[in-house]
Amino acid sequence: DSTVYKVYLLFLREDFLPSLVSVCIIQWKRSLDMLFMRRRFLKSAGSFGTREQWAIPTFLSIQAIVLRRSFKTLEKGKTFTGKDIIIKKSRFIGVARHCTNFEDARLFLDEIKKKNRRSRHCCFAFIGFGSNEQGDEVERSSDDGEPSGTAGLPILTTIRNEGLTNTMCIVIRYFGGTKLGSGGLKRAYRRAAKEVLCAATKEEYCS
Repeated sequence: DSTVYKVYLLFLREDFLPSLVSVCIIQWKRSLDMLFMRRRFLKSAGSFGTREQWAIPTFLSIQAIVLRRSFKTLEKGKTFTGKDIIIKKSRFIGVARHCTNFEDARLFLDEIKKKNRRSRHCCFAFIGFGSNEQGDEVERSSDDGEPSGTAGLPILTTIRNEGLTNTMCIVIRYFGGTKLGSGGLKRAYRRAAKEVLCAATKEEYCS
């Protein structure tokens, strides 16, 4: 029955639940109001009405709540490159692109590696909402030979802090001959990622 309401519950984030409940309560109240108004009208007309007249308020399940949430990502179809960051002769370059899923992100990584064959490391992080079969948010990162947790995680954290999804960020390092230590590497990769992501143009979409 096209007039019967159904509920589509889209639990995207934990902080989305309160607003979801509020919308459901409001829509439920409207359905009840519609039912009572129809009853008063038919009673005043001296008739209980036909089945068709009662079709809309017969069932009080909610159908037409299509809950949508906006997401921020990089402008599609563009590759963004940050300014070179030189730290103790090592050069860090951040590049980023909108990628719908991790397969696209890996193709982008292969492209960057081919263009920077002389680089020592190409560390990356990817966050993509709805980029798997279950529609979950997917996160991937790689230190690409750097000490564990000193490259991929800082890039991933930067993407999160910028509130971006469906975003692949790669930081290329040309080694300058001097080790930077764990703290120095984290700061360098975080800075290079922030440089490119802050400068990139953003757009919002709904899912």
